[in-house]
Amino acid sequence: MTEITQITVNDEQVLTALRNLAAKGVNMQPLFRDIGETLMESTKQRFETSTAPDGSRWAANSAVTIAAQLANHSKTRNKNGSLSAKGRLIVANKKPLVSSGVMADTIRYAASGDGVSIGTNRFSSEITGGAAVLQFGTGRAGRGGAVTIPARPFLGFSESDKTEVMAIIHHYLAVA
Repeated sequence: MTEITQITVNDEQVLTALRNLAAKGVNMQPLFRDIGETLMESTKQRFETSTAPDGSRWAANSAVTIAAQLANHSKTRNKNGSLSAKGRLIVANKKPLVSSGVMADTIRYAASGDGVSIGTNRFSSEITGGAAVLQFGTGRAGRGGAVTIPARPFLGFSESDKTEVMAIIHHYLAVA
């Protein structure tokens, strides 16, 4: 089953600025397109920094995830079972949600004259359960419900996003 949840930004400062711009009779679609580009890039950057929109760090990969990542490569263990140099390098370079880069690459926006939406079409996956599971976490996942997946929010509106969006709106207000 696929569950789609909408995240809505209700920042009064941003909404007031948007209402002021709309009152001037400005075509809002180019504005929302610029905002969409900015928010899309910001969302993709969260995968690089492993941080949520509120600035908190994402939970580290679990032992199960690390074991699965190591199983995809040869010579990751020494004869005594400890991690080899290659295994340590693989573990050190694997950030949460970026093992394949697929999720970050699917972040898109859709702009209209009424607003902009940011999201992904990656709703379902045999391994992770998809974007909703990654955004909100889940109590149990995997075979037999043996794995808990913590929330790692990537969609949302950060303080930095607000600053960027306000700068875009002020630019449009200045030229309107």
